Amino acid sequence: MSDQKKIMVILPSNVGGAERVTVTIAGYLESAGFHVMFVVLADKVGSIKAILPENNPPVLVKIRNIWDFSVTRLANLMRKERPDYVFCSLRYLNPRVLLAAKLVGKIKVVVRNDNGLLTARWDTKILMRLTYRWAHAVIAQQEEMRQELIDVMRLPAEKVIAINNPLDTDRIDILKDEPSPYPSATGRKYLCVGRFFHNKGQDLACEAFHQIHLQDPEAQLYLLGKYKEDDPYYLKVCQIVHEHHMEDHVHIIGHETNPFKWMKHCDCFILPSRYEGTPNSLIEAMYVGCPVVATRCIPMIERMVQDGYNGILVESGNTKEMAEGMKKACHLHDFKMTYHPGTAEDFTQLFT
Repeated sequence: MSDQKKIMVILPSNVGGAERVTVTIAGYLESAGFHVMFVVLADKVGSIKAILPENNPPVLVKIRNIWDFSVTRLANLMRKERPDYVFCSLRYLNPRVLLAAKLVGKIKVVVRNDNGLLTARWDTKILMRLTYRWAHAVIAQQEEMRQELIDVMRLPAEKVIAINNPLDTDRIDILKDEPSPYPSATGRKYLCVGRFFHNKGQDLACEAFHQIHLQDPEAQLYLLGKYKEDDPYYLKVCQIVHEHHMEDHVHIIGHETNPFKWMKHCDCFILPSRYEGTPNSLIEAMYVGCPVVATRCIPMIERMVQDGYNGILVESGNTKEMAEGMKKACHLHDFKMTYHPGTAEDFTQLFT
């Protein structure tokens, strides 16, 4: 038990994979007896509110952008609330949280990296190198990320802990049983989940699906994830759909608060990524029993997906191989989960 230690959890206003993982970990801490205080650092409390406990509303630290005295404002709140620990899971926020706690003093900070260093901005890397040494503990999502933090950030090995991402099975079990979102769809249903971004590879999914569609005119592809209508990458994906005359068969759904019902009722989940951290959507799809096609874009995926059993592994960028994998994956059934999520104990022991 925690003797009611107070933990301040810092979040942005929007919802993504890192934010969902952060809230899941916070739920473990609450269940273990810690007093959890949610703090949203943004101009307003946005979509993040939908995944926070109704009986624990967040405190808003209002800023216009990340450079708007965010460190000073966080330090003022920490000075007022005096938490025992502060927890944050986003690379761009972590250095600011660490600096604010350093200014206040006698507050332990646990940070978690939501991705590897390859995709970090140069200024974020500099701030991480300057501040991560002050952390009580640094959580890496996998062993490769742990070693990267030790080598590049020059952190003591004992300070960096690799813990697999958790899985909120209670929440998923409820949401996956909602009615199918494909009531009138005919043909095989392929699903890709993730914000529209070059590394996520929605363009590759569309090119692979085009090869499927030539052989199976009734097939459907559904793309779930946030996008901006003026974003060049989103426009590139739309152009591919238009060039292949697939407007009636590729459905861009946008952000979806319940992707699990889509996963449960599709025939194949696609992870076409060029690069990933730890792909939460892939883990969730396998949990609900959906066969997957995933690129070998990071070593961990080959540990998560057992080729030919619960999914098909393909080379990143090879759309012909991806299309063949999509056809094969639809025939995979009755498999067990091969990924071992981080447990409540894995995370709570870092705050004791």
